[in-house]
Amino acid sequence: MPVTALGFREARINGEKTMEEKFKEEKVRGRGTENIDEEENVKGEEDTDEEGLNGEEGISKEEDINGEKGINREENINGERGINKEENINGKGINREENTDREGNINREGTVETVFGGYFLMCERKWVYHILIVVAGFFGAYTYLLRGNIFCNAQTGNVVLMGLALGEGNWGEAVYYLIPIFSYLAGAFVSELFPNTVKRYLPIRWDTLLIAIEMAAVIVLGFLPESAPVQISQVTINFIASMQYNTFRQAEGIPMATTFATNHIRQIGVGLAKEVRHFRERNKSHRPKLLQHFEMLIYFLLGAVVGTIFCELLVGKAIWITLIPLGIILAAFLRADLSEEKNMMERKPSGH
Repeated sequence: MPVTALGFREARINGEKTMEEKFKEEKVRGRGTENIDEEENVKGEEDTDEEGLNGEEGISKEEDINGEKGINREENINGERGINKEENINGKGINREENTDREGNINREGTVETVFGGYFLMCERKWVYHILIVVAGFFGAYTYLLRGNIFCNAQTGNVVLMGLALGEGNWGEAVYYLIPIFSYLAGAFVSELFPNTVKRYLPIRWDTLLIAIEMAAVIVLGFLPESAPVQISQVTINFIASMQYNTFRQAEGIPMATTFATNHIRQIGVGLAKEVRHFRERNKSHRPKLLQHFEMLIYFLLGAVVGTIFCELLVGKAIWITLIPLGIILAAFLRADLSEEKNMMERKPSGH
């Protein structure tokens, strides 16, 4: 019975002599009619190894079997290219044995890539966005409880109040609301204009400098006496909240707001609608986005709860609590700017 690539194991199971056994007998008897070697291919087009791998194109352990691409068992089988495990990954010349960071990203000759897709800068990581929105929730509690019963993270309320004042003919009050609105506008203006300048003259990104600016503002606000005009705190929070919102735009490819919760609530509603629509289908591609927005909403709420507790305990100095999470982000950003992402300064974060 001839032993083919598909019948090799069958022959062994049925008690028939395997090719290897026949070869040994022929060698002993001196009747070798074909020069068969264990390390060579038998039957050129349908080679068979000891395991009968790849029923159509049997792959040998030590030789190239595929006449066009030469892929052996020590290499990865990639439909278009023979790529060795210790050589190129994704066709970008990245060696598995080279430096790898905690996120599974590989650093080689100043470029950072991931095995399974694009690399996200440190300022795009999800955990950074979680911390930033916790701080925003804290700011919301701080300004509402201690600094005039208003929210400074967004300006919708101020625009509405200015409209009410105009409708009632209170011109002075209407002009007053221009102060926080223009402060917010100035934050967006600065955060849009300065990033390139920062990269040109400093060894850090704008994102890193912004966190340092926020920390400096928090320190100053904590020193203000309770008798100080609330407008100082309001305008300052307006300004840094605007810069933060405009700077941090996407968390690992998903658009995210880090200063208010309205959009997250909307996106949760959209995600739940898709969950119902695709309930009987296997398509669940919407779930990662839905989960991320839900997490952001929970973290914002957590920040407001923590802010309320500390504002009752420490009054105005409670804002210094935010120095802890902001300090964690600043340390991570500095490390990335000065080492891991040193040669990627020209790359812009997603969404910019």
